[in-house]
Amino acid sequence: QFGVLAQRYFDLIRHDNFSLWVLLAVMPVIGLLLLLLGDSAALVGHTAEEIKSFLDSQGVYSIADKAQALLFMMALSANLLGLFAAAYEIVKEQTIYRRERMISLKLLPYLASKFAVLAVFMLLQCLLLLLVLSLKVDFPYTGAIVWSPLEYYVTLVLAALASVALGLFISAVAPSRDMVIYLVLLVLFAQIVFSGVIFELSPVTRPLSYLTITRWTQEALGTSTNMAGLNNLGQVRIER
Repeated sequence: QFGVLAQRYFDLIRHDNFSLWVLLAVMPVIGLLLLLLGDSAALVGHTAEEIKSFLDSQGVYSIADKAQALLFMMALSANLLGLFAAAYEIVKEQTIYRRERMISLKLLPYLASKFAVLAVFMLLQCLLLLLVLSLKVDFPYTGAIVWSPLEYYVTLVLAALASVALGLFISAVAPSRDMVIYLVLLVLFAQIVFSGVIFELSPVTRPLSYLTITRWTQEALGTSTNMAGLNNLGQVRIER
């Protein structure tokens, strides 16, 4: 059943030009937009001469905030991709699913076929995002354990897969297709607000952040980037 369902789902995507475009081109487009806004040295910091130039012209040099913003957008992109890719996949097939359940369709192969096909696109999309970013952004060579771009890739893929699972859950509990967008917006709002990047979390709200995928994605990307080292590069020029 898994093989038949996965092949059928893949064929549906392949013949739907809009869905195929979304699952192939969204992350490269996001990468291009980030290239327009991001600093090429956001993840590695500038040289001593460049830092001195910033201090002479602006009086302050801070790169950690730029790195945090870039990493947050990468984390949020992976979460958005997986969530929107899967949020409609079950609810739009309610009629077909119920009919096939009556003729021995099993639940696990059905869900696994959705997840497996979407996982292939997540693997490709996350790779394309990093390739586009590498056209301008300098990645640190060493991560927490291995080569940092590899760590970025694994983190983004895991985040996207977790979001696919969350999207499938939303699609399964939504009573209709019209309700999906409202549930997705609610989940996205929580992912952004409780990520700990935009707002400082209080002891009351911090446990809620543990339930968000964005928070763990951001922390993993930050560990691979050595945010503490970038923070130590910050300087302020003081004049009398």
